[in-house]
Order: sequence, then structure tokens, then C-alpha cells
Amino acid sequence: DGPDVDSRICAAAQAYGALRDCVFLRPEIPLHTKAKVYTAIVLNLLLYGCECWALTTVMRRRLHTFHNRCVRGMCRVTAWMQRVRRIKQTVLTGRLGLLGLDEYLRRRRLVMK
Repeated sequence: DGPDVDSRICAAAQAYGALRDCVFLRPEIPLHTKAKVYTAIVLNLLLYGCECWALTTVMRRRLHTFHNRCVRGMCRVTAWMQRVRRIKQTVLTGRLGLLGLDEYLRRRRLVMK
């Protein structure tokens, strides 16, 4: 389907996992700090080379799923809590000061002038 997307998700997941306990799950670390670390390390690993990807709907959904799971983890909200309390994903990304994944993809796309 998308071997490059799969390898990027795998690399980003390893980085997130390595930082999860010491940064992302720590309640004493401010959300904006978590967002900066996520953007600098995990998101850059996830989207490395995305300028030349021809994303299918399935690949885009997998990228969104990974991003949303990371955002929930940084906000310390489970998928169950999000469903029961009807917390929108945009609210969680807003808490962190992050943009949606589509915006990060759009900003990295090559623009011909």
C-alpha cells in the first residue's frame, strides 16, 4: 500500500515510544512543551519525505490515526474517554497548540511557481 508511509509511521512510533514515559505522559510537563518536542522530533520523523508522496485515502487515514493517538496520549485522554465525553480531536490539538495533520502536510508540499 505505502511502504514509505509505513516506515515513517514506524520510525515516528519508535521515537514517541522512547519519549512517552519521560516526556509525553508526565503531568508536570506543560502541554506546550510536549507539543514542541512532538513537533521537533516525532512529527518531523513522520513527515520526512512527504513532499513527494502520492497519498491515498488509506495512507492518509493511517497518518491521521497515528497523529490523533499521539495527541490523545500527550493530553492524557484515552479513546474511550474521548468518545464518552464527546471531546473533539480539534479541542485536543487546540490544547496543545498543534495544527491538524493536513495542515502540516500542506505546508511541506512542494510548490511550483
